[in-house]
Amino acid sequence: MDRAFRAFLWILAAASTATAVTLYLRVGDYSLEGLRGIWWLLGSTACSYIVVACAYSFAKTSLEGPNRRWLAAVFGLSLALPLGPFRMIDDLPTEVPAYLALVVLPLCAYLGATALLLYEFRCASTPGSNRVLRALLPASLSLGAALVLCSLFLRTTFGEGRGSAGIHILTRQAQWVTAGINVAHGVFGPVTAWLNVFYVVAGYPIYLLSVLTSVATLVGLILSRFSMERFQTWPLFLRAAALAIWSSLFVISDIFWGWHFDLSGATWAAALATALWLATPLGGALLLLPLARGRPAAGALSTLLILQLPLAAFNVLMLPVYFRPSSIADLPGLGCLILGLLIQSLVYTELLVRKSKKAAAITKLPEVAAKAA
Repeated sequence: MDRAFRAFLWILAAASTATAVTLYLRVGDYSLEGLRGIWWLLGSTACSYIVVACAYSFAKTSLEGPNRRWLAAVFGLSLALPLGPFRMIDDLPTEVPAYLALVVLPLCAYLGATALLLYEFRCASTPGSNRVLRALLPASLSLGAALVLCSLFLRTTFGEGRGSAGIHILTRQAQWVTAGINVAHGVFGPVTAWLNVFYVVAGYPIYLLSVLTSVATLVGLILSRFSMERFQTWPLFLRAAALAIWSSLFVISDIFWGWHFDLSGATWAAALATALWLATPLGGALLLLPLARGRPAAGALSTLLILQLPLAAFNVLMLPVYFRPSSIADLPGLGCLILGLLIQSLVYTELLVRKSKKAAAITKLPEVAAKAA
């Protein structure tokens, strides 16, 4: 299993690098601005996966994961991501204070939350609890689910007027946002029809699953009276957690590759990008399978956090674009969807860490008592 997983990481890194080089050559801008553009679009992601592949190659087992130095390198690459689009595209604020507040600060908040979760995985003790945390966790989970449901009534896909709201995607009156703009279908062409089928077919169930999981989350919170202790004993808790984390991974992967429509002119590069688009959620599904069956796997969850970090960092960086009325991607519903799914994913991961550590502590109690006797 470890050998297969490490091979998967190296294939992911090689394919990401090949795609980045192809895009760089296709754009043909070899200036500093061109390098910054490639760094923002694919360079940071490719470098991150190379570092992750090296990190897991030196780890004893895939469950052990990277040490602090490797993790610091991955986080450093994500922190350097904002250097790429700064003052390069009009859809992001070009003033330094606004750019720091609206682009860099949210990215730092996401990276900080992820770093804290990875630190908790490595802690031997069970995380403590206090009043602030007891209020913050259900509030954050409710906010994440509410943001996803807000996308039903806001502009979530490309279309005219109210016909672009999320509810019109579910009623089949509008297509999912990447059904018409993706690595196989450029904004102005060309179109690789046999590749575009994947995006057309996948969009609807991805969005439907995200909405249903958010509804289930709110129902579970209400039934448990917003108590995290009761919520974690809810019969559907583990399945809802697995689906929330997986739907978040699928959406951020889908939207990430939706921004790379410039690859549509090179069929082999578009096919490689589509394979990467599929590989991330499929790999995530394999990691989450034990969780869906009722067996929390802390090592798998920490690995999933690291794997989605480069894609999530890009999506968080691009969030302000969706809320600017003058933007080419004025899609506030899509921004709410991405933000809501990421919040749910992080909170569910936090709850699963606590649940697994408590279970481990209870299992060790008889051993400790026997030694004391």
